[in-house]
Amino acid sequence: GLEMKLRALAAIGVTAILAVACAGDGNRLTYTEHSSFYSPQLVQYVTKKGYFPVIMHGSPFGADGNSEIAQNLRLPGYYQPVPFRDVSGQSSADHGRLVLLMDASRIVNGDKLCGDLGKLADSEGKSDKLQMQASFCYQDEMVSYTVLNTPRPNSAGDASFQRAMRQLTEELFRTQVPDGAASARLGASVSPFKFGFHC
Repeated sequence: GLEMKLRALAAIGVTAILAVACAGDGNRLTYTEHSSFYSPQLVQYVTKKGYFPVIMHGSPFGADGNSEIAQNLRLPGYYQPVPFRDVSGQSSADHGRLVLLMDASRIVNGDKLCGDLGKLADSEGKSDKLQMQASFCYQDEMVSYTVLNTPRPNSAGDASFQRAMRQLTEELFRTQVPDGAASARLGASVSPFKFGFHC
């Protein structure tokens, strides 16, 4: 009846608004993967130390920008709200951590991000896009992994960059993944809104 038609029109309107928001940001998650080892409980376990370690490589803002990036990172709202702490250069291979690789000259698989990256040439910022590769690591194993492209920000405080970081963490630290098996998706693009909508 009329009520069903109104609901359908409302749903179409919400979808259209979300689609415009995704396109306007220019943020795109091009790949995401969760291993069979991944679980939200493991994420919660890492937060029990009172912070979430993050190691950064190739920050477009230089080493001085690492702390600001870490301060702007947030776990999705369903987790314990702990701050991210930049531990770049410290020995933390035995602990759960987020590893961020920015402006790399090539794609590095998630397991590689959790190990010794060695000398990896950067892209020298020639593109108008910033590529971010992120891996949730536990010891030397990849637990989850995403690749996100975003318009190159002028600073870590740019609103569009902060939205991109939220997209990245919401996908990396999901609460639901396919049961009992590793999952991977190509060409994924996740909205910053929590409606389960995919761009």
